[in-house]
Order: sequence, then structure tokens, then C-alpha cells
Amino acid sequence: MAADVEAAETTAKGGKGKKKLIFLAIGGLLLLVAAGAGVVFSGVLSPAPAVPEAGAPDEPVATAELTPAIGPAPTFVDLPQMLVNLAVGDGRPRFLKLRVAVEVDDPDVAERIVQLSPRIVDSFQMYLRTLTPEELQSPGAMFRLKEDLHVRIHQAIQPQRVADVLFKEMLVQ
Repeated sequence: MAADVEAAETTAKGGKGKKKLIFLAIGGLLLLVAAGAGVVFSGVLSPAPAVPEAGAPDEPVATAELTPAIGPAPTFVDLPQMLVNLAVGDGRPRFLKLRVAVEVDDPDVAERIVQLSPRIVDSFQMYLRTLTPEELQSPGAMFRLKEDLHVRIHQAIQPQRVADVLFKEMLVQ
């Protein structure tokens, strides 16, 4: 009977050792797969470009690489920070603090924006003072505000155009 107990203990110990070995092997395999995927996706190993065979006629060869179209670098013009009273009916003062930058594709337009910045800021402030805090908190308010500011800057600098109006800071108190 003691021999049966000893045999059962040896089998149990051997089973636990095999399970640990299997788990370690699976873990190591997963680690190798993850490392390989990281190397491939990081671009360290890129596929070699296709090369025509030695006796083949000259044909265009398609490669997997695409060259991005590089246009002129955009220019960003920071407008002065604006702090305006919002339109509220209950008599409590509510404020909007706003900082925006304007993106343009042409440096000449950037210079025109700098020259006309007092007119642009005035147009922005006149519009912003008509807004209520509820309008600024509604869904889609940021998008509408961005579009409205875009229209006003176009009116101020026409016939030139701007690419985008970017919010740097917006605080409603």
C-alpha cells in the first residue's frame, strides 16, 4: 500500500511539472510571435522591391512604396486671447475665454491676417457676445462656433481664404 501512495505522489509531481513546461513553452511562443509582429509592423523589415528577371523585357515595375504628396507647409497665425461677456437673462455675469489660431496655406495670407487682426477680433467679439452659455454647451456647439468664426474671418480678409480655424483654449464661466 505504501508503494501505491508513493507512485501516486510521483505521478502528481510529474503532471505538475509537465503543465509548467507546457505553459512556459506557450508563453515563449507567444512572446516570439509578438516580437516578430512588432518588427514587421514597425517597418524594420520591409519587403524588397520587385526586380525584373535578367532576360525579361523592360516593363514598368510596381513597388509597394507610395510617396506622399507634399504640399506647402501650413502657416498658423495666433489671434489675441478674447474674453467676452455672454448674453444671459438672469443678470449673473457669464464669460467666455477663447484663444484661436488660423491655419493658412499661403504666407501672404498670414501677413494679411496679422494686418487685419483688429477687424477680425472685433468681428469675433461682436458675434461671441450674442451667444448664451446654453448654446455653447449644446451638442455640436464647438463645430457650429468653428464654422461661424470661419465665415467671419473670410468676410474680413476676402478675397483670400483660410484653411481652418483651430481652438487653442475655450473656457465658459
